[in-house]
Parts: sequence; C-alpha cells; structure tokens
Amino acid sequence: MKPITLSGPKLKIKRASEQARDISFIIQEAFTGDRYAVFCDVDPPTGNRSLKIKLANPLPDSTPLIAAELIYHLRSALDQMTVELARANGTDDKGVFFPFAGDAKEFYGVSTQRKIQKLAPADISAINALQPYKGGNDVLWALGRLSNLDKHIDLIPIGSVSRNTYIRNATFIADGGDLVIGAEPCGRLDDGIAILSVGNTGRIDFECDTQIHVTGDVILGDVDFFKGWFLIPTLHQLVQLVDDIIQTIEASHV
Repeated sequence: MKPITLSGPKLKIKRASEQARDISFIIQEAFTGDRYAVFCDVDPPTGNRSLKIKLANPLPDSTPLIAAELIYHLRSALDQMTVELARANGTDDKGVFFPFAGDAKEFYGVSTQRKIQKLAPADISAINALQPYKGGNDVLWALGRLSNLDKHIDLIPIGSVSRNTYIRNATFIADGGDLVIGAEPCGRLDDGIAILSVGNTGRIDFECDTQIHVTGDVILGDVDFFKGWFLIPTLHQLVQLVDDIIQTIEASHV
C-alpha cells in the first residue's frame, strides 16, 4: 500500500484538542470565585422558603461556538483523511467523503458506499469496519450528526449540591424541624437550584461575608445521542476517537 502522511487531519485534531482545553478553562472560570447569584424563593402553594443559587452570568456566548468548531474540525479531519486515501489510490477526490449513515442498511447502500468507492479495497474495508452508523459505533455516528446541527450545540449549566458544597457565614432557622439540605441534588444553574429549605416560617439570614459554593458543570442538551453527557469528557473522548482512527489508517500505509 502506498505510504501516506495525514498531516492535514492531524492539524485539525491538534486544533480540536486545543479548543477542548479552551472550553475547559472557560467553564472552570464560570464556576469559580464570586460567580453565583443567591436568592430566597417562596413556593406559592405551600409557602415553603428555600435558598437558591444560580449563575450570576450566563456561559460566554463563545462556549457553544467553540464546541461547534471543535466538532467541525473532527469531522473535517475524517473527510480529509478519506480524500488522501483516494489520492493514494491514484484517483481523483471528487465526491469522496467520510461516510456516515443512519443505520447499517443505509451505510452499506449504494449512495453511502459511493463516497469511498475510489479508495483501495483495504481502505474501504478499514472504514467499513469503523461502523459509523447508528447501531454500529454510536459515538462515531453521533459525531457526524452533531456536525450537521448548523453550528448549534445546546449547552446546559448544571449544579450539584450533593458534593463539595459549602455555606459559610449565614444563619438558617428551620420551621419547627430540621433543615432540608440539598432539596434539588442537581439542577439547571441558569434557572436556579435549591440548596436548602427552611419551611414556610423559617428564616434565612445572610452576613456581608456570606459564601456559598456548589459544584458546577455543563452537560449537552438536546443533541441526539449525547443528550445529558458531560461536555468536557465528551469532547475529549471525541478528539481521542478521531485521533485513533487517523493514527490507525496512517499506520496501515507505512
């Protein structure tokens, strides 16, 4: 098989890896320091009073855009790899793309297989073995789906009051009983999540130096297979997946 060097796809992967680190830093900044708005909320039907916390500011607008660009680079790396394989086979690259499909039947159908028909038989077999369709390699299939969402990636900031939570320099007096801690173990930090409840006649008193911290993170919203997945490990998993594919295909041409 003719040796190839997939330098273009590797540059795409390198950029995607850098963007994953950029997003990780953005999210870390969003949840550190004095970044929360704290407020008391009363439930109208019951009169129950709870302490809630939410992000003082939304996630930067750049966050979903960078995530979308990262996905684009990974999808582009796979397309570039497939083009290079066609060229290595001595053919032109017109109509050559990395094939994704909704299921196995569609994947092995004429229209999808046409995208790789100009590749050498061994390379066609190697790509088919990746099973980039739903019901095959679902993560790889979902990468293709995610890259087709017109740069819209739904990100949801969440908070957890069940771990690494602290409240300092504040007084809470419950309504004739114990405080209810962690009324909402996990919830949307852009809407506000309840940290504790004091009943309908309890008190919540803050000091000037009151400090409250919850564990914050970001999950993917309505994005097919990845819905509810934590953003940062998902992005790193996708980068590693595509990097492994590129490395394996390149090694097969040494």
